[in-house]
Amino acid sequence: FQRLTCLLTESRHTAKGWRKCDSTISLSNCAYKPVMVDVGKWPVFSLLSPQEIKSIHQACVFGTSATEAIYVTKNDDVFALGVNCSNCLGIGDGQSVVTPKKIEVLCGKKIISLSYGSGPHILLATKDGETYSWGLNSYGQLGNGTTGPGSLPFLVSSMFYDKKAVE
Repeated sequence: FQRLTCLLTESRHTAKGWRKCDSTISLSNCAYKPVMVDVGKWPVFSLLSPQEIKSIHQACVFGTSATEAIYVTKNDDVFALGVNCSNCLGIGDGQSVVTPKKIEVLCGKKIISLSYGSGPHILLATKDGETYSWGLNSYGQLGNGTTGPGSLPFLVSSMFYDKKAVE
């Protein structure tokens, strides 16, 4: 069983909505009524300063014990922290991190959707139609033409020439 949560924050570091699901994270696709959630109550976010928590705009909390997170700040910077099971943090190696590590290639992108799949692996879509993937890739689930693991975000949509991802 994999745990997956989508958080979109408003002011005062509370989440606008969340849902637990099997594969796709998107507030617009949530089958459950959104509820307010204090982002600071997730144990993985207890590693952050109050200023860092207030800066969170969107987050994906995942892993069997919700010990991994990728979050987007209001300035469109993307960070990862946690256990890093199978390179799911997308930071270039399999090391766990307790201090947020910036994922430079994703910074400045307008992220519209995050997904966490069993394997485990991550898929991310941007407003411009780009799709990125990383993590375990035993069955080619990253869409990069290999079955090797991906420790950094890979631009999957580059494989589709003139196609773009839409939500």
